Amino acid sequence: MIKKLRNKFIFVNMMIVTIMLSLIFGFIYFSTSNDLKTESIATMKKIASNPMQLARPGVQSDDIHLPYFAIIVNSFGEAIEVSSNSFDLSDQNLLLNIIQDTASANSDTGILKSYNLRYLRSEYRFGFSFVFVDISSEKAILHNLSQAFLLIGGSAFLVFLGISYLLANWAIKPVAEAFSKQKQFVADASHELKTPLTVISSSVDLLASKQCSVDEQNQLVSNISTMSKQMRNLVEEMLELARMDNGQTEMNYATISLTEVANECALVFEPLFFEKELNFSYEVDEDIKLKGDPQKLAELINILLDNALKYASPMGDVKLVLKHQGSHKCLLFVSNTGEAISEKELKSLFKRFYRVDKARTAKGSYGLGLAIADGIVAMHHGKISARSENGQNIFQVELPTMQ
Repeated sequence: MIKKLRNKFIFVNMMIVTIMLSLIFGFIYFSTSNDLKTESIATMKKIASNPMQLARPGVQSDDIHLPYFAIIVNSFGEAIEVSSNSFDLSDQNLLLNIIQDTASANSDTGILKSYNLRYLRSEYRFGFSFVFVDISSEKAILHNLSQAFLLIGGSAFLVFLGISYLLANWAIKPVAEAFSKQKQFVADASHELKTPLTVISSSVDLLASKQCSVDEQNQLVSNISTMSKQMRNLVEEMLELARMDNGQTEMNYATISLTEVANECALVFEPLFFEKELNFSYEVDEDIKLKGDPQKLAELINILLDNALKYASPMGDVKLVLKHQGSHKCLLFVSNTGEAISEKELKSLFKRFYRVDKARTAKGSYGLGLAIADGIVAMHHGKISARSENGQNIFQVELPTMQ
């Protein structure tokens, strides 16, 4: 699909380029052709006004540069006078054929292709005058112009083809990335749903067989309940990400105290860290206010704290810090001791379904939390990043404030 889209983009671009080049070159060609024709006819008219006088020595006009000859024919069809500036008119039969061809023409001006001549026929005293100019140079100019257009047009076509190819790749890159992410998202979601569905299906089959003891049946029911909750959590997180992608997330923006939100989240997680024998501390500056959705910001802090709870080293330290950063920003840090995250893994932490510890699925971690946190930060016009230093894994969020 992406390849077809790129080819279609290139085709449309090249069609536009071809039409534009054809219009430009066509305009120049026909404009030049018309100018040459106009100049040629103007020259013939000047000669026709006094065909014999211009051919006399010392009278030749400096404005006449085209090779020409003029013939005056009386009312009986006899050539009574002939003048020229560069033609050899000794062949009487040739002159007679030219006059006959011109006299039989329907128009007073036109071209005799077999002789490479343009003619002008007009009445002159007691007969007619015929003025002929050589159009060989005119045809040569147009021929050279056509060749130049073909060369320039061909070169321009190839150049624009290369540019279109680069532009097409550049233009469809976001589409290709989005399509790739969508495919990966579906594949990952299917993989994550497969395990709980398998457990539920197997448990249901065993329950249906009626060969289990009461204790085993209770365990199977418990397994079904646990897997169902995991699937529900996964689906809810997937739906939240989908709404973020489509811009359909409902945001209740208001002026809030991020200080209060952070303190409330810390109090909720304090017993959880204590239960896991982790040393939890938090430092929250007073009076940090911003415009945002309190529920989404609480979800952001909860995701970071939950991540620290899952990945902190045994008996390790977890710390939450919220502080002012200048007059219009605040910084939120959540750090935990643990195994250092490599540079490669740091670049992938906020990708969907990415987990540093692949075994976390069994504990309900699907690798969507940080992707959701990234989306929440983006909706609040902030920045989120992660780093590892001095045995600490640190997640940093920068948000704009109202002070």
